[in-house]
Amino acid sequence: MYVSEEENIFIQHALQGGEYRLDRYYLDGYALINGVPTAFEFNGCFYHWCPHCYKPHEFNRLQGTTFEHLHRRNVVKVQYTESSSFAFRTLWEHERLVELTKDAELGTFIKSLQLPAPLEPRNTLFGGCTNATQLYRVAGEGENIHYYDFTSLYPFVNKVKLYPVGHPRIIYRNFKSLDEYFGLFKCQIHCPWKLYCPVLPYRVEDKLMFPLCRTCTESKQTSECRQSDEERLLEGTWCTIEVQTAIEKGYHFCKILKIGTFHTPQPNSFLSTSACFSETNRRHGGILTGASINHRSKSTWLLTMLARVLR
Repeated sequence: MYVSEEENIFIQHALQGGEYRLDRYYLDGYALINGVPTAFEFNGCFYHWCPHCYKPHEFNRLQGTTFEHLHRRNVVKVQYTESSSFAFRTLWEHERLVELTKDAELGTFIKSLQLPAPLEPRNTLFGGCTNATQLYRVAGEGENIHYYDFTSLYPFVNKVKLYPVGHPRIIYRNFKSLDEYFGLFKCQIHCPWKLYCPVLPYRVEDKLMFPLCRTCTESKQTSECRQSDEERLLEGTWCTIEVQTAIEKGYHFCKILKIGTFHTPQPNSFLSTSACFSETNRRHGGILTGASINHRSKSTWLLTMLARVLR
């Protein structure tokens, strides 16, 4: 990052576009400088064997081999990269540590970095959500209570909704509009004061909740919320489509931390599988069978189902 700022060049790395892959190798950094592909490697002395810090015959217990063998592996990578018409720039760990003691500007830059923690896709998975907004009700005069259910919701989503494909591009700065991303979204977000059905799930003590105030939820406060905006905000990782809905309902960003976006969302990823089992389900449910169903009834049912899918 410091080299990128100092030389005013764009370097692709783990936090900016992901590590560049050169056949079987991944490069710590990659840049196209004056038309020349350039590889950047930061070599930890312990992991790559630095002759200034370790003896070649010493055994690296963590890597399970000698430092000399680690050095040979590193040399092979350098030679392969250079044979692929790449320029190769290496910085050793001990060299950078010496620079930190001498270069005040470098030290200031390192201290100013605020790097977010890695995105964890598992943190966006909260499981099935169920809730009773009213536990008991007696129907009043002229009032009927109806049961409303979603039939085969998961197969429907598999059949018609978008799914991410491949590896995400990681973005941690220079964010664009939320609509331009599809994937994972890590942020701090302010909740609206009044929303009957909150949007964003939040886990507290291994319990799934949908709060409008972090502090009230964590402290199990049941009285009226009087927390500040800072005390109410949520921090977490959600899917971009969840965050988009939240924004529509009155949430607003405090700070965007990191985004993992997929280039080409794939529609109809499970179309054939879902169609096959949906048909089986309908037939066993008796909807498309039975002597009492005539051609007109079947056509009406098919048009209704098609309208729901295309809605």
